[in-house]
Amino acid sequence: MTPSRHSPIDSFNFLVVPRIGACVIAVPLLTVFMDFAGLIGGFVSEHPVSQLSLQLFITRAFKDLQWSNFVLLLTSGPTRKSPARRG
Repeated sequence: MTPSRHSPIDSFNFLVVPRIGACVIAVPLLTVFMDFAGLIGGFVSEHPVSQLSLQLFITRAFKDLQWSNFVLLLTSGPTRKSPARRG
C-alpha cells in the first residue's frame, strides 16, 4: 500500500480542487492581460509608421466588433465539424 492510502486527508480535495480553482481564476485574467498586451503591441508597432494616436488606434481596432460575432462562435462551435473531425 502507498502512503497516500493511509492518509486521513482526501487527496482529491487536497490536490485537485485548488488547482481547478486556480485555473478558473487565472485563465480569464491571463486572457484579458494578453488581449491588452496584444493591443499595446499592435499600437507600438503601428505608431512609428503612421503616427496614429492611441485613441484612433483603439477606435479602429474595435470598429467592426459586434456581439453577433461572438454569439455565432459560441453557439455553433461544439456542433461544427472541424477539418480534423471529417471523414
